[in-house]
Amino acid sequence: MKSNDKLDALPEINNKPYEKPHEGDLECLAVHFGQRLERRYGLETLRKIDTDNESLKDTIYDAVYDHIDMKEFYEEYIEACGDMDFNWHNYHYAEVFKMLKEDGYATWGDNYGDN
Repeated sequence: MKSNDKLDALPEINNKPYEKPHEGDLECLAVHFGQRLERRYGLETLRKIDTDNESLKDTIYDAVYDHIDMKEFYEEYIEACGDMDFNWHNYHYAEVFKMLKEDGYATWGDNYGDN
């Protein structure tokens, strides 16, 4: 399935809620997703996002929207989930977006050798 098809796909109807993943799974996904972003956009871009996010800490807006095409950003997220056999439809995994903003995109992206 092409990435474009994945973005257009709707989650399957699920009669029971998604299970919340272990915290360790979220951390592994954050590292892997951050590394994918670093490889695609470079550490300098991730640092620019972090610098811009400093003034946005108390808002829901994320400076990543100003630096990275959102379609590509979510493609990387979907691929990162797929690499780890995580269901990207599970809304609990979206917690990684908050983790990247709070801790810094460069922090999660500069983890080579830790994974």
